Amino acid sequence: PTDAAGAIVDEHTLNAGLKKGLNINDFLRNNDSYNFLKRTGNLLTTGQLNTNVMDMVIILQK
Repeated sequence: PTDAAGAIVDEHTLNAGLKKGLNINDFLRNNDSYNFLKRTGNLLTTGQLNTNVMDMVIILQK
């Protein structure tokens, strides 16, 4: 269970991590997107929902 309902990732997310001294490859290697996105401020936190639907929505806008 997690307190995050998801995350919003855009063209600024990686740069935000770099500015904080985060190495994205370390987080990817450890399957730890939660902590990377938490530290960049991109998590959508709602508290415990007690669900695990594992839905994924990707929107690409050009």
